[in-house]
Amino acid sequence: MYRNLFSFDKSNWQHSMRRLRRVFCMLTTLAAAGTFSPTATAAGTPVASVATGQAYLVLCYHSIPARFNGDANAISAPNLAEQLAWLAQAGYSAISMDDVEAAKAGQKPLPPRSFMVTVDDGYEDFYRNAFPILKLHHIPAVFGLVGRWIEEREPLDQKTSTDRFFAKQKFVNWDQVNEMVASGLVEIASHSYDLHHGILANPQQNTEPAAVTLAYDLATKTYETTAQRRQRVHDDLQKNSDLIRQHTGKAPRIMVWPYGATDGVAAEEAARVGMPINFTLSDGLAKTDNDTAVPRTLIGEEVVLSTFSYTVQYGHTVNGADPLRAIRINLDRIYDPDPAIENTKFGKLIEQIARLGINAVLVQPYVTPVDGAPIEQVYFPNSVLPMRADLLNRVAWQLRSRLRVEVFILIDASNIGAPGQSVQRRLDFTQPQERSLLLALYSDLGAHTASQGLVFDGPGASAAQRAFNAELVQKLNYFPAPNLQANSPAPQQADWNTYGPLNGRYHLHTVRAPHAPNTAAVDRFAAQLSPDYLDIVALPVRDATLPGLQITANAVRRLQHRGVFNFLLDSDGFLDDPQKLDVVRKALSLKDNPLLARGK
Repeated sequence: MYRNLFSFDKSNWQHSMRRLRRVFCMLTTLAAAGTFSPTATAAGTPVASVATGQAYLVLCYHSIPARFNGDANAISAPNLAEQLAWLAQAGYSAISMDDVEAAKAGQKPLPPRSFMVTVDDGYEDFYRNAFPILKLHHIPAVFGLVGRWIEEREPLDQKTSTDRFFAKQKFVNWDQVNEMVASGLVEIASHSYDLHHGILANPQQNTEPAAVTLAYDLATKTYETTAQRRQRVHDDLQKNSDLIRQHTGKAPRIMVWPYGATDGVAAEEAARVGMPINFTLSDGLAKTDNDTAVPRTLIGEEVVLSTFSYTVQYGHTVNGADPLRAIRINLDRIYDPDPAIENTKFGKLIEQIARLGINAVLVQPYVTPVDGAPIEQVYFPNSVLPMRADLLNRVAWQLRSRLRVEVFILIDASNIGAPGQSVQRRLDFTQPQERSLLLALYSDLGAHTASQGLVFDGPGASAAQRAFNAELVQKLNYFPAPNLQANSPAPQQADWNTYGPLNGRYHLHTVRAPHAPNTAAVDRFAAQLSPDYLDIVALPVRDATLPGLQITANAVRRLQHRGVFNFLLDSDGFLDDPQKLDVVRKALSLKDNPLLARGK
């Protein structure tokens, strides 16, 4: 019944990417001076900037019809003109990638409140409807082309698409492209030759973005290797780069990733082809000192001007963001040797999380050890430990695509059992051979499963453990890898550290709250939280009875009054009991009571 719960679709993925991941974005606001400046947490405490360099806003558009046609990815030409007029009146300055590179080199700073226009997919309505507006106001833009769509004019995936708006699109021709290039306003970027689609990603037949997915072969029941994916991506990017150079006389330097999906492997191949600049669809402000993963704000659905202006001014600040509400999920609750039963369990989990109204989950990717034993089985293909079931990728993808929730993966590098040992023993990262096994295990995890962040388990991590974690993150194919030395150490009570790899900064810590039955204990804990970073409070569930969960819910509300709004409930044991789920929902949901959820 639940087999292939979500098939890959262009509009669904883009809608999923629109889900604001602001709690993981830069803790900055676009100041009048055009530089990063301190902003404030939801509690009002100043937070130091997590990056240096000048900030600028990158807007991402797709279809620009003459009149709005109902396409969720479209902005009509009159609406685009109105947005650009508002930006000019509000004191924003349009910039090109040349301006960014000049500022990066220290040659000329960006103007205050800089913004960049980017348009993806190569639709002809950009040339007919948007280009005249850009010429009129002398506004530069980056235009991403999908080579096969232009070359074939009516590609098969357009003819067979379930997206009726995409199926009707026309694409620019090379004469139109060269006219725009000759204007000096439009820079042509690569949007891949033929990676703008999904490929089979797991035995359950989910399809996921081609650039970042190991293709699964149903006939042989095998995955392509990372080396094979690397070569496939490289060949595609080289083909599109050569095509653009052939027709325009200049190879692209910018890679606009389909669906915003990229990782270390893909970005490395783009750089080898001559495109070191990567445009994503992660939310946030771009910065001049990092063009390897440029965040962009997706504009679509004929957004009204009031919403557009709010997004531009406040959408990328902490106060403009939704708080984080998450629970930890144990894949043991889903697994069953009978696929039909497993599908039923997974379908029920989807319904339960939807009812909770949360926006993130922390997934445990291994079989829970018994009585303090080390981890001996996992839920993802790997070369180190036995795989109980190929389940992690499917669960992570379904949660992201169907429920629009963030997915974190729990990393426990200190509790991995030595493979093939008759006596239970943990792998020791200080021993070279065992260190290699740990790195191989998590490299396999990164190759098979994408996520928005990593949570490292283990209290009191030593300097050596943190250094190993840094090396481990590099193996997970995130790009760019987090700078683990960027921020102050976690407080003494922190035993989980959260890594947000999409923007390249180690800026979130998870602190574990006490299971406090009284308000005084909760207040003492809240007073200890550091003002130097954004806290996510992890709440242990030591008492899963209804009264025990009510105590946890009361602690959430008390912490909200003390200015804490980001919570991770370290349990999924309440999900199967409707009464217990309802207690947790009232405390954590972002849908049940928006004012309570935001602490306003």
